[in-house]
Amino acid sequence: MRIAIVTETFVPATDGICTRLANFVVQLKEIGHEVIVISPDLGISDYKGVPVYGLETVTFPLYGSRPWGLPSRKVKSIFKKFKPDVVHAVNPISLASSAVHYANKLNIPLITSYHTHLPNYLDHYNMSLFKPVLWDYIRFWHTKSDVNITVSQSLMDELNDEMIPTHGVLPRGIDIEGRHPEYFDQELYNELTDNNPNNKLLVYVGRLAPEKDIDHLRAIFDE
Repeated sequence: MRIAIVTETFVPATDGICTRLANFVVQLKEIGHEVIVISPDLGISDYKGVPVYGLETVTFPLYGSRPWGLPSRKVKSIFKKFKPDVVHAVNPISLASSAVHYANKLNIPLITSYHTHLPNYLDHYNMSLFKPVLWDYIRFWHTKSDVNITVSQSLMDELNDEMIPTHGVLPRGIDIEGRHPEYFDQELYNELTDNNPNNKLLVYVGRLAPEKDIDHLRAIFDE
């Protein structure tokens, strides 16, 4: 099967979507599918044998930690050249909205997936008033696909409540090669616990961004 994945973010950016997609495309390739990725241009044209088409980017003031792609007619020309059997639009907001538009226009079967709870982000940027508008925008793109999926049951319930039919959950996996007890480092553990191994050690791995609610840890520590 020929699969075109169009996403708002991809490696070498580092976030949950990138991690998921990086593993996903490699596994699809390993089982015999032909896969391409269309994403904002972050300086790569290939990821472990999977072609990556990087399109023009811009940076937004409120979210300057990484560049974003814009809707682009180039998506249509890439589809016409690659002739995908199915298109997967990942979190269509900007660039990936072009995948929805042109998949519909070219009558290509389309999957959309919802990964990031963007309406909640508005709370952290004092823009909660725009939540209904953002839900309308999300609904517009996610209801144009043949199948819409998400990554957790709670998100699926909320999408259905927002009148966005969602057909399944693609659950998170565990990297049992990169995350394994064999990597345990007693010296590092002693350092992180200040040589008090009976203390609880809490480690956060992720982006330092307001919407991650990391500040809530302070109240937990105070208790």
